[in-house]
Formats: sequence, C-alpha cells, structure tokens
Amino acid sequence: MDMNEIEAIFFQECEEGLVGLEACFAELSGGGRDPETINTIFRHVHSIKGGAGAFGLERLQPYPAATVEPVPAPLAKVWLKQHGTGFQVDPMLREALTINALNLLGEWPIRTKFDAIFCRNVMIYFDGPTKARLQTRLADRLKTGGLLCIGHSERLDSSVAGQFESVGRTSFRKIA
Repeated sequence: MDMNEIEAIFFQECEEGLVGLEACFAELSGGGRDPETINTIFRHVHSIKGGAGAFGLERLQPYPAATVEPVPAPLAKVWLKQHGTGFQVDPMLREALTINALNLLGEWPIRTKFDAIFCRNVMIYFDGPTKARLQTRLADRLKTGGLLCIGHSERLDSSVAGQFESVGRTSFRKIA
C-alpha cells in the first residue's frame, strides 16, 4: 500500500467521522445528553485530528458555514468564531490540543499528567503482556479523575482495572 492509498483511506474515514459528528450534534441539539454521544464526538474528533497530524495537516482551516450548521448553538457560540465567510475553531481550544506522533512502546518524552487520554483501536494489535505494560504507562500519565478512552473491542487488563471505574462502554475514569 503506498502513501496515496493510505491518504485516500484517511480522507474516506474523515468523511465517515464527519457524518458521525453530524448525527451526534443533531442528537445533542435535540436535547439528548447521553454520555456515550459525547464520548463518540470526542472519538471522531480525535481520530480526524490524529490522522491529520500524521499527514502534516494539523492546522485547521476555516469551515464553510454549511458545515457547522449542525453544531448546537450554545456550543457554536463558545467554540466557533467567524472567519471570512466561514468559521474557525476558537484559538483557545485549538491551542489546548497537541498533535504529535508517539511510539507507544518506545521512550516517552511525556512527563506531565493528562486530564484525558484517547488510545483507541491500537491495543488490539498487541499481545497481552504488551497491552498490560501500555495500560500501566497510560494510567501513570493520567491524573486522578482523568478519563481513559479505548476502542470498542479493547478491555482493561486486570493489572490496571482496579485503578479505574467505568463511565461508558469504552471510557474509564481513574480513581486511584
């Protein structure tokens, strides 16, 4: 598979993610407040931003007005700013996000603790002991009360499960 094929897959997945985001925002604008819907929004955004970073596309371009129509008005008022004929994500939110490649099994330059870590659909490729080591490392980098989001087919290893409480099908809050 060459880079053009990989890029085509990425853009197709982005389109699917945007369709998913639109459905989630529609549910929220209809008054829904299901935590799984909010988790799904974060998963879609994380997947798109993570892939964008891999292709050097981390700078967010203005969104056409039609693209942001499904965003609930209270969220749009806070996080979207007029930019020409379109909208951009508020700089405060953009600046709070960092996109970097990280070898999950190698040396980590990260020394800070995080409020949330999204590690979705990665651990399915590792054997049991490697998953346990990775989850221990992730737990060590997460603040107490922080959120760990993993993929639908992934489970917490018994060696770290006691440090978390489930707050959704794929989301866990660190309690210890």
